[in-house]
Amino acid sequence: MPRPLRAYVFGHELTHAIWVWMWGGRVSRFEVSREGGYILTDTHNFWIALAPYFYPLYSLVVILGFGVASLFCDITRVEETFLFMTPLQWLFLLLGGTWAFHLSFTIWMIPKGQTDLTYHGTFFSLVVIYLMNLLLVLVFLIVTARHLTFAAFGRELLENAENCSATLWSWVQQLHAQFGDGK
Repeated sequence: MPRPLRAYVFGHELTHAIWVWMWGGRVSRFEVSREGGYILTDTHNFWIALAPYFYPLYSLVVILGFGVASLFCDITRVEETFLFMTPLQWLFLLLGGTWAFHLSFTIWMIPKGQTDLTYHGTFFSLVVIYLMNLLLVLVFLIVTARHLTFAAFGRELLENAENCSATLWSWVQQLHAQFGDGK
């Protein structure tokens, strides 16, 4: 068993609880141990069930902490170091570490037969987990890239989708011209 298992289980169950509260539900019991955990609630849906697999709680705590700190000083401009790193370097180190923690435990837990995944269908659950993690990575990259904006990313995504569909359509037309005439 991995060493920080209790920290993972706590974050996993707390994420379920946070999403229950976001959906207006109540949590009546919250249990965490090294062997596993669970919550009892009056609300359930696939977002609540799958949230721990795409909602990196500890990464969001790091972002929130640095966000609060940035209300008091501009951490992007601070040149002083603590243990040879600037605050912005610490942000990226902690964000990378917590994201790696989230991702490694998510990958480790998926084949363990989690009821979170089987309750709404394993294939559906894995698709949602994959797409939500991809979306979250995109959001993190856009936010951290100074020269990139959401609008610019959207324009480029649309342009690439148009180019891809035009290329695919061209291939379909070529195949139809070659094989469609019954030759």
